[in-house]
Amino acid sequence: MVAPPKTDLGRRTIDIDSKAVSVLREWRWRQLEERMAFESEWHDTGLIFTKNNGSAFDPEVATRRFDRLVNRTDLPRIRFHD
Repeated sequence: MVAPPKTDLGRRTIDIDSKAVSVLREWRWRQLEERMAFESEWHDTGLIFTKNNGSAFDPEVATRRFDRLVNRTDLPRIRFHD
């Protein structure tokens, strides 16, 4: 579920470097290719990071995957949003 931010502080502009801009542009092209491949089956959510059919990821799936990856390393335990 996508909802507006709880407070005005939740809506803000962030600065990103040229490398991040380049990566996001490349990702956008990939997503457009997926959109064309799925044609009428594409879920137009307006999200940047989606499943390959355009539908939204379940946030818990990303959190669990992150936890598994961290646990495979010798790094200190951190939370997904850290």
